[in-house]
Amino acid sequence: MKSSRILKALTLTLALTAASNAFAATATEMLSEDLQAGIKTLSRETRMYHYFGINLNGKRLEDTNLKKAGKRNEMVQTRVKQAAAQFWDLNNNTTQLANAGIGLYLAIDPYASSPAAAPDTGANFGSTMLEVTFNAGTRYLDLMKDVPLRDATIQAIISETGMSQAQAGKLLLPRTEPSGKVSHKGFARDTLQYMAEAQNTNFRKMVYNVYSQNGIAMTEYGWQAATSAFCGSTTAHRSALVYVGGPLTQNAIKSVTMVFWEPNSAELDAQESEALGRNRKFFSVLQPLRPLEKKYQSTADQAYSAKKAGDKATAKQLSAELPVIMSNIKTTISSVYSDEAEINDLRSKTFECLK
Repeated sequence: MKSSRILKALTLTLALTAASNAFAATATEMLSEDLQAGIKTLSRETRMYHYFGINLNGKRLEDTNLKKAGKRNEMVQTRVKQAAAQFWDLNNNTTQLANAGIGLYLAIDPYASSPAAAPDTGANFGSTMLEVTFNAGTRYLDLMKDVPLRDATIQAIISETGMSQAQAGKLLLPRTEPSGKVSHKGFARDTLQYMAEAQNTNFRKMVYNVYSQNGIAMTEYGWQAATSAFCGSTTAHRSALVYVGGPLTQNAIKSVTMVFWEPNSAELDAQESEALGRNRKFFSVLQPLRPLEKKYQSTADQAYSAKKAGDKATAKQLSAELPVIMSNIKTTISSVYSDEAEINDLRSKTFECLK
């Protein structure tokens, strides 16, 4: 009788354990749950910009097969697809020149990544630009700040992927920089960069599944921008995005338009002509706005420091300069755009203005 009760108890324990294991969340599921905090959606149709170098072998655009709009469209569509596909290619282990993983890098304005901005940003990606228009509803992962991960999630990742503590430390766990600053409190921009290393393949597959299942088309991370003042704010948001595509993101992109800044006599189609004219004008206001925006921020910072130090006179003097700088910003914009509707159209389709 006693042995029978023991057997029944053991059977019940095994059954409960099996049931518990059956309902236990996988590391992928736990990672997906944690990353929900960073998943956002474009509320409006939004334009973004990709610069690259186009090799014409010394010829003019109109003297190549790219003189035809159809050929240019084929070329840019292929470029976007191939760049996005790199994210999903397990054989691509590139970590160089990747700020937030592999994919198509997109600036949020047509100036910040241009050759003209290189002295300011330190980057020059080429003189040919793509204007990529994304549909409302496109999902992206905001990694402007690390998305915290539960300890249980991290341990599940380590257990299921077989990665070492050292690997996990590079990808996920808090790390102390030489400066003493602690970074990587969870899933970060660099997580996507370094997961491409061959030894992290199992973890990379896990991240792919999370992106795929959640329909994440892009990743946002911190970089340069020039639209803060244009958007009506002098508080810099400073972000860029990486487009990676994926199974549930086929409808993310509305259009891709090549903007060749000096087309010479090449015949542009209607979409290209519209984009070229719009972006030339947009560029012409962002370039002079950038130093004004930086001056505003610098003056505001100095005023704050003076106030904190108890130097009320200096703080007052500096604070008085801010409305003057803001007035110059508004004058600069209005000198280029006399049509308020035109300004509003640009602002409504600019990523930073959505923030």
